[in-house]
Amino acid sequence: MATTAKVGDPATICYFNDMYPATVIKITPATITVRKENRDCTSNPNGKTEVFTKRGDGRFVKKGRSSPRLSIGEREFYQNPEI
Repeated sequence: MATTAKVGDPATICYFNDMYPATVIKITPATITVRKENRDCTSNPNGKTEVFTKRGDGRFVKKGRSSPRLSIGEREFYQNPEI
């Protein structure tokens, strides 16, 4: 994950086996808010927003949960076909 994120950066929401594309839309010192994009990684202005909080180890994880985590720098889509 990039050490410094900025609004507009590509991101990936990472579940255990699946990944969903997103874009950083807001940053505070403790949170990053992203908007989910389309499966083909194109922009979705009406996409759902999710807030991720910075944890002690420096990773960003969905607010109030233990997963998913957020990766900054690339937009990827993958769904495990075996699940």
